[in-house]
Amino acid sequence: MRMLFGVLFLSTLINIAPGQECSPNLSGSDANVRVQRLTIESSTLPNGDRERIARSLEHCSWSLLELEERIRQALRDLGYFKANADEPRVSFVKQGTRDADVSIKVQEGPQYRLGDIRFEKASLFPPDRLREQFAILPGDLFNATKFGQGLEQLRNLYATEGHVNFVGVPVVAIDESRRTIDLTIDVDEGKPYNFGRLLLDGSEPRAGSGKALMESWSSLEGKRYNPLALKQWLEANSSAWPGIASAKQDLIQSQQSLAVDVHLSLP
Repeated sequence: MRMLFGVLFLSTLINIAPGQECSPNLSGSDANVRVQRLTIESSTLPNGDRERIARSLEHCSWSLLELEERIRQALRDLGYFKANADEPRVSFVKQGTRDADVSIKVQEGPQYRLGDIRFEKASLFPPDRLREQFAILPGDLFNATKFGQGLEQLRNLYATEGHVNFVGVPVVAIDESRRTIDLTIDVDEGKPYNFGRLLLDGSEPRAGSGKALMESWSSLEGKRYNPLALKQWLEANSSAWPGIASAKQDLIQSQQSLAVDVHLSLP
């Protein structure tokens, strides 16, 4: 039961999109508040950790639910794996505005360090190649964001060999006596896919641009899908269709043919 709890619990940590930062004084929606001062209440959380989290979230616009989740995430990035937070309390600074002082009580719990990261059912790459995708070392404070970024790096690594349906499910084991967290990633490598068709959507900048792209695409079609190769192809063909390197991409997978069609919405 503890192990299953770990899977479900960790999945909430790595889906918060921690890389999305707000801009100072972001207006936000009517449902958001602009946090002028954030007070994190705890009788046991060190002042340095409390201030660091509060300063990172002030002068930004958040929904209260998102603010609550980001505080939890910030605590988990400092090793407080079981951290929880109460509902924020809001005091508007001036009537008719969304500017507010916010206070929130947290229960950070014990601080944990990383034990080990292991991989099961992985055969395409050696374990050390998989492990190096995670920028967190044994003995480091457990950091949920870094672990989530490591999983994303794993997906990118497998995609370079055509395994676009790679899935890695983390299973958590906590050693309370040592205050460490071991993670086992159950790997489903999926099947390798090849490049399929090129689909173009847009008005040609000049006659023959579309034909030139289709002819160039033949160098990729049928080969093992690789997002890095796709990026290089787009850059190499930017003269044929200006803006192609930044065009919106839709990847259409065919399980029957094990091919990835690339749909480009071109300017």
